Amino acid sequence: MIGGILSMVVGQGVKDNHIIGFVIGMTCSYSVGLVIFGLATDSWMMMVTAAIMGMVDGVAMPMIMTFFQSHAPAGSMGTVMGALMMCWAGLEPISYALSGFLFELGAQTFIVGSGCFLFVVFLVVMFMAYGLGFSKETPSTDDTESAEGEGERERESAVTQEDMV
Repeated sequence: MIGGILSMVVGQGVKDNHIIGFVIGMTCSYSVGLVIFGLATDSWMMMVTAAIMGMVDGVAMPMIMTFFQSHAPAGSMGTVMGALMMCWAGLEPISYALSGFLFELGAQTFIVGSGCFLFVVFLVVMFMAYGLGFSKETPSTDDTESAEGEGERERESAVTQEDMV
């Protein structure tokens, strides 16, 4: 609860053009927090980790929703929101069934495994979205030709406008 309240204060200072980077950092820290929480030996470590995870969750979820809404095509906002709701609410019973099975391995194994799994999924999604940083397109060397072509078109339109007058 305290982490969520603190996250509202921190999240207000994030500018719109930094949202995706902030969400990436929050997701990484959340998955690392799960691993630390699972390996914690003292209760104070668990409390600090839980507060940090609450702070991360309180900031990341509204930003993720805002990101999806702002990048959805105009005619498909309902489809995007329906898919998001299905991911959160529709998959919840399946996760309960799997977590019951996996919890038999032990609480520590379950929590550490969840953090590692979240981090792997995060990496896969990031590489699918952004690749390894190598662009498939090569930069065009014809920039001067395109600028000359635009200038020529402007001159032609000016000539035709003068002819009309």
